[in-house]
Amino acid sequence: GLALRAALWLTASVMHIVGLSGDPARYFASSEVVNICVSRSDYMRMLDFILESFEQGPDGEVIPLGPGLYGTSRFYRAKGSFHLFNTCNTWTARALAAAGLPVSARVITAGGLVSQLRSNGRDRFACP
Repeated sequence: GLALRAALWLTASVMHIVGLSGDPARYFASSEVVNICVSRSDYMRMLDFILESFEQGPDGEVIPLGPGLYGTSRFYRAKGSFHLFNTCNTWTARALAAAGLPVSARVITAGGLVSQLRSNGRDRFACP
């Protein structure tokens, strides 16, 4: 019920931040992990996008909300609202687009985003 309510009604957005040490494929062994490489300037544009996604307090600092779902992960207040057409997958697509990848934010599922990366020449962004 909570997931359905969040998908159908506008709710506040949060950023769930998780630090990984090592290869992400090790943590997500049952998922398809897509490796991409971008130029330093594209990477910096993506980092700017990510920073702009955080709600900031009067002091300019991000606003912590509490512990995350696992390990040392944390939740932070984010800008915007969450709903069916503005999910973590659409946010990820916008972050990748900020880095110059040819993806559209018109995605709902992670599979839809990975499919776009495949069909738009994922090999062009593969790491050497």
